Amino acid sequence: MPPRNQAPGEAHSAHTQNAGPPVRHDLPVSSHQLSGCYTSVHHPGRPRRRRLLRSLLAAPTLIATVTALSVIAAGAGSASAATLHGGHSPRAALIDSELNAVGMTSGGSAWAVGQYLAGSVEAALTEQWPGSWQQQPVPQAGGPTANDILNGVAVLSPTNAWAVGTSFPWPPYDTLIEHWNGAEWHQVASPNPGGLSGINRLYGVAALSASNIWAVGAYMSGPTTSKALIVHWDGTTWKQVPSPEPAQATSAALNDVAVLSPTDAWAVGSYDNGTANQSLTEHWNGTAWQIVPSPDPAGTANWASLNGVAMLTHTNVWAAGEIQTQGVFHTFVAHWNGATWKHVTSVDPGGLGNNAFLRSIAAVSGSRIWAVGSYNNGTHDQTLIEQWNGQAWKQVPSPSPGTGPLNNELFGVSANSPSNAWAVGWYNAGPVNQTLILHWNGIKWTQVYSPNG
Repeated sequence: MPPRNQAPGEAHSAHTQNAGPPVRHDLPVSSHQLSGCYTSVHHPGRPRRRRLLRSLLAAPTLIATVTALSVIAAGAGSASAATLHGGHSPRAALIDSELNAVGMTSGGSAWAVGQYLAGSVEAALTEQWPGSWQQQPVPQAGGPTANDILNGVAVLSPTNAWAVGTSFPWPPYDTLIEHWNGAEWHQVASPNPGGLSGINRLYGVAALSASNIWAVGAYMSGPTTSKALIVHWDGTTWKQVPSPEPAQATSAALNDVAVLSPTDAWAVGSYDNGTANQSLTEHWNGTAWQIVPSPDPAGTANWASLNGVAMLTHTNVWAAGEIQTQGVFHTFVAHWNGATWKHVTSVDPGGLGNNAFLRSIAAVSGSRIWAVGSYNNGTHDQTLIEQWNGQAWKQVPSPSPGTGPLNNELFGVSANSPSNAWAVGWYNAGPVNQTLILHWNGIKWTQVYSPNG
């Protein structure tokens, strides 16, 4: 299936059950540890199965964009009280709902964001963890006939959180930024360089402080070409910041961003070289964003995309996504050692003929890093969680409540200690998708009840 909020002409990866990367490049990205703020974003390559958007994903050459959803997580003890018996939760109504990102603070405050089907349109979905996951209302930014989707979230404190995405009646697609002040969500004005009739989307967000926040995505001012989009919050206003693109790029998109200091931030995504998508990494040095060479282990004729990024130190940065070889997608992890990006072998449980994707990444320490996504077992998609133990990536068992021919996807992850991590996404419950939240308590991943629209 294509990424959930992708538009024609935008770089994309198509992901149907076993056909390609999830096209949900409206999302946000991975989780990052940023001075007490842990965020997760949806990324390009993320599979999005939004019925409403399928007709918009017909462009032949699009750049994968990732939507990142950040959920704020609470302590492991309180999470266990809400853990589901048997891995399922009581659902009062089957409302089509999905979560794209999750973020948390060092103290355990957490948010998860996404969208749900409200009649004939998509409405923004936010869920807060104060001991159990509770839905919080979000104003419909574009009015009652517009679609609002949140792809990424960053949480600074219980009274300061940011969520980013897109709002569209089609046309136009406008960037969407919402702020939580401790009592309510409200929209904050954001740049739309694609113009009034263009396409503007944000997929990931990362916060260093209340006056230093980055968000990334893509925009289109013409019918077929997307450009990378970077915007910055200085405490007063969101402003666009120039984003470089490779000379050979025909289109580009950034799926996630992470920030460590005022002079050290990374953004990741992909660009189209005219033949296939290639990985894209950009670094902020305090003055400007600069392209840094990144690996494309499948070669320049095959797909590569980075969907999430997480920073531990200036010399220890991780990114996750997918590559394609011989028509099959595989997990892709890259590591920055302070000098170069290098490909690191990751688990690829899909096997020779089945797709596997990584959508988001979160780092707690050099020996505790999480990456999440999905893989196809030959008949349907299963949740995929991998952990870096300091020496190698290993798959960790994770619930997939959508059984039989039904699919399961994870799009966001956030962690603040070795015994407290959240992963979010969706699973198919027959006629509709339902929100999926998993919690790590230091021993195992379990499903936790979450609202649906």
